[in-house]
Amino acid sequence: MPFLREFLAQEHVETELGFEVLSKLLLELPKMQAVDFAGCSSRQFRDTIASLLSSRPWPSQLTIRRLSLHKCMTLTTPVFEAILPRLVHLTHLDVAATRINDTALRAIPHQARLTHLNLARCSLLTAPAVIDFVRSHPAAKSLVFFSLSTDAVSNQLLSTDDVSALLPILPRTLRSFSIRGSSMDPSHIPLLKSLIGQLEELAIGRLPVVHLQPLFAEDHTVRYLDLGDLNERDIELSTIFSSHDSLINAGRRPLEVIELAESVYKRLSRSASLGMAGWVANEIGSRYWIVSVRTSDGHRPWKMGTKGWGMRKVPVAVAEVGGMFGSYMFGQKL
Repeated sequence: MPFLREFLAQEHVETELGFEVLSKLLLELPKMQAVDFAGCSSRQFRDTIASLLSSRPWPSQLTIRRLSLHKCMTLTTPVFEAILPRLVHLTHLDVAATRINDTALRAIPHQARLTHLNLARCSLLTAPAVIDFVRSHPAAKSLVFFSLSTDAVSNQLLSTDDVSALLPILPRTLRSFSIRGSSMDPSHIPLLKSLIGQLEELAIGRLPVVHLQPLFAEDHTVRYLDLGDLNERDIELSTIFSSHDSLINAGRRPLEVIELAESVYKRLSRSASLGMAGWVANEIGSRYWIVSVRTSDGHRPWKMGTKGWGMRKVPVAVAEVGGMFGSYMFGQKL
């Protein structure tokens, strides 16, 4: 198949991705534009990639535009340092939960024009390097989807000061942004005000909902709000509904989906007020939402065929998402 342009695989077939297959996919197909190896984290996959890097000459530039190594957790840091500098045409990069480091991030070519970048749970990255990348790297000037989500229990990337430095320099092209797991305080509300007129998806860190109410009282474009970092102490039921300035008040349109921590969701889902307000409880896998019955069609060009809000994996091909890819994108925890 010399004209193959897109190849999508995931962990259930990684044992079939031997040296010859990976060599063909990465180095021998001149039309290849998109490669997805979601969840491939076996020792065999790791060793095969390492062997391919050490035993064959690689061209200075690869044709790949969209690359997903989502949760390829065993790939070593030198793999990223070797491959990323060759991706001069890169537009989509998902390296969530990998060992990418600051050096590899900076090595993304200046010719690249990233629209989708997923750096969730990348524990070897540092906040100064990420902030500098957003501020000064040419490849970061057209971001549409950008995730810096972390599990704050195990690794917090952004401190309060880091969030203050990052929010003002985000590109105006951004439509989906996550800093879940970050440290936040009320001083960030004025900085968020400049973003809610452009974002459709927003995932915040540990900032009690009471501080968000004034923010969403103003005109905004946010349809999906991730409050999954917040526990029951951070969310009074009246801040969600049952008050004039609640988040799901009819005047808060276009907000359609709110993601919650399991404990908060269980409490809200038992409330009759939820249905009376025109919202329903919904869950899939280990994720929990309340969803407006007025929810509109979620298709957007930047979602590449998906219509659900709150995707946690970058798609690399235009397609209806299902199966394992759907699980990675919508059904799994961070």
